Amino acid sequence: MARLQILYYPDPLLTTLATDVEVYDEALATLIEDMAETMYSDNGVGLAAPQVAISKRILVMDCGDPEDPEKASLYHFINPEIIRSQGTILWDEGCLSFPGLTVEIERAESVRIRAYDVEGHPFEAELSGLPSVCVQHEIDHLDGITLIDRVGPIRRRVALTKWKKLREELGLDDPIPEAPPPS
Repeated sequence: MARLQILYYPDPLLTTLATDVEVYDEALATLIEDMAETMYSDNGVGLAAPQVAISKRILVMDCGDPEDPEKASLYHFINPEIIRSQGTILWDEGCLSFPGLTVEIERAESVRIRAYDVEGHPFEAELSGLPSVCVQHEIDHLDGITLIDRVGPIRRRVALTKWKKLREELGLDDPIPEAPPPS
């Protein structure tokens, strides 16, 4: 297994629609293992392939208890789609592509997902609470949507200002585009 490089906003791949996986092979299985290793090494609960420079519809997540490895629950979803959502929940979300930044986002409290496993077999999963929030966040990445795209213009501007300071603290050099003024 290998740790992959995580892309940080404003990398253009983070705002690009990922393509469907069509080949289910050993390379796909290895990628999923590498994504999981990367997610765990960066203390994340979810990771989408575009965040590691792979524009494919793949995500991994583990919303288990980080203090108790016995409760680890690693899942992977290939070509996932939300087929039903219910209720609403507010959650302070973080993101490995915005390390140190959190933004309160409204999500569906529960979702039903249709996806494929590593061998190409279809399955469905019912998720609620943190797993529901996590899978919605990661599917957003597959659709080229970041957490700052889920808030209004004022909160987006505040988040981008915080992110610019965090980038400077992290020593990241890429410029961040200015947020448009609130309308």
